[in-house]
Amino acid sequence: MDNKEIAALLNDIAVYKELAGENPFKARALYQAARTIEMYPDNLYDLMKKDAFPKIKGVGETIQEIIREWVMTGMSEELEKLKEVVPDGLIEMLKLQGVGPKKVKAIHDKLGITTIGELEYACRENRLALLDGFGVKSQANILKSIEFLKTNKGNFLYYEARVIVEGIFSLLESNKSIYKYTLAGSLRRGKKTVKDADILVVPKEGVPGEEAAGYLKSLGEEIIAAGPTKLSCRINGLQVDFRIIEEKSYPAAIQYFTGSKVHNTQLRGIAKDMGLKLNEYGLYRGEDPLPLAGEEDVYKNLGLEYIEPELREGDGEIEAARDKSLPDILEEKDIRSMIHVHSKYSDGTCDIKTLAEACIKTGYSSLCLSDHSKTASYAGGLPVKRLLEQSEEIQRLNEELKPFRIFHGIESDILSNGDLDYPDDVLGKLDFVIGSVHFKLNMEREEATTRLLNAIKNPFLTILGHISGRLLLSREGYKYDEDAVFEALAKHHVVLEHNCNPYRLDPDWEAMKKAKRMGIKISLGPDAHDIAGFDDMKFGVMMARKAWLSKNDVLNTLSPEELDGFFKDK
Repeated sequence: MDNKEIAALLNDIAVYKELAGENPFKARALYQAARTIEMYPDNLYDLMKKDAFPKIKGVGETIQEIIREWVMTGMSEELEKLKEVVPDGLIEMLKLQGVGPKKVKAIHDKLGITTIGELEYACRENRLALLDGFGVKSQANILKSIEFLKTNKGNFLYYEARVIVEGIFSLLESNKSIYKYTLAGSLRRGKKTVKDADILVVPKEGVPGEEAAGYLKSLGEEIIAAGPTKLSCRINGLQVDFRIIEEKSYPAAIQYFTGSKVHNTQLRGIAKDMGLKLNEYGLYRGEDPLPLAGEEDVYKNLGLEYIEPELREGDGEIEAARDKSLPDILEEKDIRSMIHVHSKYSDGTCDIKTLAEACIKTGYSSLCLSDHSKTASYAGGLPVKRLLEQSEEIQRLNEELKPFRIFHGIESDILSNGDLDYPDDVLGKLDFVIGSVHFKLNMEREEATTRLLNAIKNPFLTILGHISGRLLLSREGYKYDEDAVFEALAKHHVVLEHNCNPYRLDPDWEAMKKAKRMGIKISLGPDAHDIAGFDDMKFGVMMARKAWLSKNDVLNTLSPEELDGFFKDK
């Protein structure tokens, strides 16, 4: 042990003291002592062992006792006590370039943020830029630093992995040895988080597989495994598994490498019962391959309807395909309304007209605007006067932009007791109300359930927003009684939001599938804070497809007239 290690210990204690909000002079004294000790010429560990610790300016008895305990026992009781009160995520934030304890404490105290994932989400909602001592540039730099750290994570959000895969595809497109490539595996099925990406590659005719493999190998930063038909490597931190196949095997291979283990096992069982054999190379009767023009023919030859990739989870899709009862699942072109959008009135970056014109350009027929409510002061939540001013602007824009329609709503905070944070006479003036839990997320299951049930009973609640409060790979979200909450949603005709933000994708597709069976309408909400956020709708559509949702199950598919009627009937 050397002086640097002792200095590091004192620095750690000082950091924790700052984050815990303890006396700043004590933290400052520890920092100064750490700097002094790091530069001290003699090994203080050896001197402490000999009980011959020298007198050093700024290193008093209290700090000496901290060092003595660590030298003798290998631990620091003071540090362990501090760790109990400071969330681990705050320490992780210190890894971000330009972010020290003071900034982390400000972020935690003013925004309630405890993890890097929550911090990134807040940045993308433009909240950090509004915080004293930060600003737009600081927010952008923090986002860049977060992206750098995330490349070292073992798990990736769906959208993060897709960005990496799209970059790989651009390289494969320009390579002369590659004839065809396609995405398979969990990414093709639309899993919300992934550990790897599966890509099938068909070399051009006459090009040896070894040549294609050599090129693929050059793309990897780290080679995990390499063989004649499979290459596993790490690209931008993501494990990518390339499968090199022949063109004749492509239809069976794309099916095989897309389906889940359960799905594929069921298919092989059907093939066996029919006297056939199915594997990644083809579908065979004896030794003779059956002709397959595409993966659709794999299902057709097994007496099944074609099963869309998102459905291949072994969750009843095989039985439905056999009975010809698969739903006509949602497509992006079915979406007509952009629901759950924030403007400059709260923490968005665009004015209402700009948002509406972007919707019109995209082909949508309505915009459901829902800025933050008054309790969300951290996000510029609207006091009643400001909310009514917004209503007047929306009325003027609706006249100007006809037949496009802007519906005036609010994302109202669900308070601890389940109340919405405006009185009924204010809520009654709005077209719709999204109710969301934004604070006090560390609830027990019973408390969370009661809070949600009380909100659902409110006659002015139209949509229940991001039901679990989770942030993927960052915050698990609170537990609640799903059966009780869904029964209440159905009883009170409240819509369940699927929050399309790729950091949330809340709730899971399994929950939406259950909601559909119970007759609960689903709203796809990108929770957009700028025009770029509109693109997140595609993630919601993907998850809706996994949930077997059809056009009639989704609120966003209604025309302005139909949506107006729905809101009024509620």
